[in-house]
Amino acid sequence: LSSMLVEWAHVRRSVIGLFHTLDLDMLHAEGQMGEEKANALGIGYLMVGHEMHHRAIVAERYLDE
Repeated sequence: LSSMLVEWAHVRRSVIGLFHTLDLDMLHAEGQMGEEKANALGIGYLMVGHEMHHRAIVAERYLDE
């Protein structure tokens, strides 16, 4: 669990760092994501929701007392 949380923190900081480098045009530029169009801002929101999902799983499986 400890090493997983360290890796999770590194990935989170890396993603936050990436988004800090994007300007408004970059955030709103559209591209293909599978069959759908998406922009970086939308993907950022998806990533936040995905992290929340994983936090809930970790809390349920590993931290629930």
